Amino acid sequence: MTEKFKILTKKYGVSAIVLYLVISALDLGLTFILIQIGGADRVRKVEDWFTETFGSWIVLRKDPNTNTPKTDNTENNTAVNGNKSNKTPSWASTLVIAYGIHKLLVPFRLGVTAAVTPPIVKKLKRMGWNIGGKHV
Repeated sequence: MTEKFKILTKKYGVSAIVLYLVISALDLGLTFILIQIGGADRVRKVEDWFTETFGSWIVLRKDPNTNTPKTDNTENNTAVNGNKSNKTPSWASTLVIAYGIHKLLVPFRLGVTAAVTPPIVKKLKRMGWNIGGKHV
């Protein structure tokens, strides 16, 4: 698949790379939003498991009663009903999981880029843009 992308960049130049980066940004953003909407409870369970399992290794730990990092001047704030699962997961945890899924979707992004680049470059050339390939 990467060989096809190399051929695509030789033929269409920077246009293929820019389209790939745009598709990549959309993919990561969409993955992050979908995880926030549909899988926040699962992310929170993974986050709680990780904190319980590896919590003593981490320098900056979360206070179990709040969703903020624990510092010396932080008071023990108790949650309304004391249940961890009602809290939303941290953005960092969600981003790490979204990035992992994003990396698994590389073949999909490359395929979409290979399918979309030629028609877009062709359309932009018809509109008068001087793009696609090396120009002297």
